[in-house]
Amino acid sequence: MKRVRISFEKSFHHVMNRGILTEKILLDENDKTFFIKLMFKLAIKYKITIFAYCVMDNHYHIILRNDGNKLSFYMKELDGGYAIYYRKKYGGKGYVFQNRFKSTLIEGDRYFKMSLVYVMLNPYRAGYVQDPKKYKWSSIREYFNQKPSNATDAEYVEGLFKNNCDFYEMLDLWKEKNLKIKKTKYGEMLGNPSFMKTALRKFDRRKRNKNSYKLRKSDENFEKPKDVIASFQKVHKLSIADIDLRTNIGKNLRAELLVNMRDRCGMTYKQLSKFNIFSEIKCASMGHIYNRYKNKKVKKSSTDV
Repeated sequence: MKRVRISFEKSFHHVMNRGILTEKILLDENDKTFFIKLMFKLAIKYKITIFAYCVMDNHYHIILRNDGNKLSFYMKELDGGYAIYYRKKYGGKGYVFQNRFKSTLIEGDRYFKMSLVYVMLNPYRAGYVQDPKKYKWSSIREYFNQKPSNATDAEYVEGLFKNNCDFYEMLDLWKEKNLKIKKTKYGEMLGNPSFMKTALRKFDRRKRNKNSYKLRKSDENFEKPKDVIASFQKVHKLSIADIDLRTNIGKNLRAELLVNMRDRCGMTYKQLSKFNIFSEIKCASMGHIYNRYKNKKVKKSSTDV
């Protein structure tokens, strides 16, 4: 009997799987290239946002957000699609992957960063390279790069760190550390005990809904930017074109709009930069603005209780 695992719309996960009996199943460059292309192709189909990945010879790691609420479908087709490719190329029969994919539910930015550096350090821990930046089959070189990735949401990752030095310092700090994963009857989690209760409530609400995936199409789509902007302008009774960015009030309004469009529209910082109000901000700076506003909002709500 399959174990129930917690997943809900927009939940963050660290997923992985390995070859049967830990055998090498991603043997050469063509295999790894095929897997990575399939990973991103299916991410579009199932509305999965990928932040980090590392493909090794006998296993892989992916850090993602379950935007479309169809993580299991995504992982089933990813592992199944690669298994078909593998058997056609190398022959043989039976399973290619050892088991169902392994998933760790992640709480917030702090634990997200831990998972990220842990995944990026896999080639170093396995003895493939002394410098994780030199490993070709991970997303590590996509962060703080002048040529942004078209598939990995590197902007979100960059926004969690002050700069590239901060990122590499954390990599050095975690070379000998391990993640403190909590095992529950609903799967593995990385976070505080209170997060477990919140995650269960979200999971239970989704589980109890009789219409689930087929009828709840709205769960699979973000809001349209024009609708979010219209709502914002109605609440504040002004046009975004009239916001005075020379004042602190104006900058706070812009930050609020950025967070709303990021969260409710699922937009990347690169997409947001197309709007005039954000056009003069670098993508990395948008990440800092986003995190500062969210943290300020959390602190304010806690003092209001």
